Amino acid sequence: MLLLLGAAPQAYAQQTGTVATVDSRLFPTEILEYKKRIEQLNQEFQDRTREVQKLAADLRSYEIDLNTNRLNYTEPIRRERGEQLERMRRLYNRKSEDLESDLKRRAEALVGPIKDKITKALTDFAQSHGLSIVYDLATAAERGGLVYASPSVDITDAFVESYNRANTK
Repeated sequence: MLLLLGAAPQAYAQQTGTVATVDSRLFPTEILEYKKRIEQLNQEFQDRTREVQKLAADLRSYEIDLNTNRLNYTEPIRRERGEQLERMRRLYNRKSEDLESDLKRRAEALVGPIKDKITKALTDFAQSHGLSIVYDLATAAERGGLVYASPSVDITDAFVESYNRANTK
């Protein structure tokens, strides 16, 4: 048993390779193809987003007015304004949920293929540079799985530059 334990570190050392990190949180702003798709998505949903934002602002204003002036209103007016507030909330919730659902579906169709392409390109990049493991700092930070990574192992800039060069039309 001692012999096996003594041999394990040597075998492990022979199997290890280079480890790197990449920060995928930068991809939407730094990878030009991704950035264009995000801009396209934002443009497509701009009017609906503004509509939902206006509904939210109107709802807040109406609610503040109702709460501020509640004592100045008669009971029938308070009841009517309360019902109006509920109608406004339902409309806002419906429009907001519809927007979120449609945006998510369209983002998957528009940005999903780019994400897949980036994943493949990152795998190819890692293999061509002799990397054995690439940790995504975004995922690691989200899940608390990475305590420290030296900036010297960050390949984000090199990968983004390589990707943009290879995918510029």
